[in-house]
Amino acid sequence: MLIAVILFSFLIGSFPTAYLITKIFYGKDIRKLGSGNPGATNVFRCVSKIVGIITFVIDAGKGFIPVFVASRLFPAEYPYIPILCGSLSVAGHMWTPFLGFKGGKGVATGAGVFLGLYPVATVLSMAVFMTVLFIFKYVSIGSIVASFSMPIFLAIFGESLPIIVISFCLAMVILWKHKSNIEKIIEKKRKKI
Repeated sequence: MLIAVILFSFLIGSFPTAYLITKIFYGKDIRKLGSGNPGATNVFRCVSKIVGIITFVIDAGKGFIPVFVASRLFPAEYPYIPILCGSLSVAGHMWTPFLGFKGGKGVATGAGVFLGLYPVATVLSMAVFMTVLFIFKYVSIGSIVASFSMPIFLAIFGESLPIIVISFCLAMVILWKHKSNIEKIIEKKRKKI
């Protein structure tokens, strides 16, 4: 059962939402537009704001569904299985086999994971994102800061050390996936919203 849920988590995470939506409905390859990233922000900028929001919601669902399923299939004495499944869904999104293991940055899917497990901390993290976005006008900076705020909020709410460490590791991977964005911001080649 556990192996099946783990495989399910990775596969649902690897569903290439941004690529399929833009390809099927617009005949475009999102990887050849804007930043080239197959994620919600690039769809928002290059295709349509509404479609970008839809992409974000679906990508968040890719994180929410595995933790929801795992939380109900496995009893409370296995507290780390849901976040393990959520982490695998984020990994599937970042390195989807359907796009040659080159996927998105994992922010929306990660948000879905933590929304399913720790909704209050996630809402606070989203508030951090909106605040940073309002101040700096860069989605990538907001995403990075919000990602690193999650382990802080989890610590404040008294979550276990392994959960905090996993959330910090996910934030580090999200930071790494934003490397090119950071370089462009430093070089002033990245447009503000």
